[in-house]
Amino acid sequence: MLMKAVTATRSRKAPLPAFLHYFLLALPSLLLVGSLAACSTQTVSTTAFTQIDTEKSRISEDELLDVGIAIFEPGLDDIPHKREELTFADVRLAETQFVSYQLAQTLQGTGGWGIVRVIPNDLSAVDVAVHGTILQSDGQTMVVKVSVKDSSGKLWYDKEYKEVVGKYSYDSRNRRSEDAFQGLYNRIANDMLAYRQHNLDHNGLLTIRTISRLQFARTFAPQAFDQYLTTSGKGLIKLNRLPASDDLASPRYSRHLIALH
Repeated sequence: MLMKAVTATRSRKAPLPAFLHYFLLALPSLLLVGSLAACSTQTVSTTAFTQIDTEKSRISEDELLDVGIAIFEPGLDDIPHKREELTFADVRLAETQFVSYQLAQTLQGTGGWGIVRVIPNDLSAVDVAVHGTILQSDGQTMVVKVSVKDSSGKLWYDKEYKEVVGKYSYDSRNRRSEDAFQGLYNRIANDMLAYRQHNLDHNGLLTIRTISRLQFARTFAPQAFDQYLTTSGKGLIKLNRLPASDDLASPRYSRHLIALH
């Protein structure tokens, strides 16, 4: 495996950890109560719901890009540090993990990716890295900023997403099985899938996968694998050449490849 993280399979969604399951059940009520107490004006909510786009064509195993999602940043820098706001900060910090896992579940469900993991540390050795920050979340409105890069350091896009829901989204009589803000996760997943489909051909996909695997291997044996990669002044990583067949067959390299899987 690339690193110890939440495991997801290519064929099915990984279950949420138990603490996130209970957090999911409690979060809507906590956020909505806080929102109603703090707001005296009404927000016009959207009734539009973005459906998830799924991969329609068959993708070969060697073209499936693995995705690593960093735990979202809480975006608390602009919030005054007052004692009465401690509960809100605690909820926001817990929410960063929930949002990250929810996005991972959504991406895995598109069928357009390999393994999707939430990774709390270094994302340099994954095919596609997703970083995000929660800019606003009050039960009615969620705004997140998302940045997506591949293993070569190329920025796919940097974008803000906003979703507004009404109080009826939390009514048990009307509520769907999905999270109230599932439409926001769907839009992120749709944009990532569209970028991959429109901007990467077979060779581009293989290059990204090769770079990430060499990145991982050289963390264990830098002298052996540094020669295959070059980093430009702009931070972009280029593939110089592939390891020779003798290197690929060597026990040292084989151990690294086994670790990747």
